[in-house]
Amino acid sequence: MDLFARDFGGDTFTYSPTHPPLAGVWEDGSGALVGNLHAQFTVYTQQSHQAVEYFKELKTRLQVLSRQQEILIDMVPVWLVESE
Repeated sequence: MDLFARDFGGDTFTYSPTHPPLAGVWEDGSGALVGNLHAQFTVYTQQSHQAVEYFKELKTRLQVLSRQQEILIDMVPVWLVESE
């Protein structure tokens, strides 16, 4: 995704034009099941207030653009292992 490459210098994501690897299903207000397909992105960045604010803003924009009530963005600490 150009956005993450521009803002963070790169990203890793799951993608297949014919079969995205993730699918979601939820019940709408009428009780009907609704489904959609997803891609997952992984971005590594410094743990900072600026990063938190960036992803909060991104979540809001994605909710508006996709008309989804919930967009999952998780933030977890990671340790990058150096080679010997």
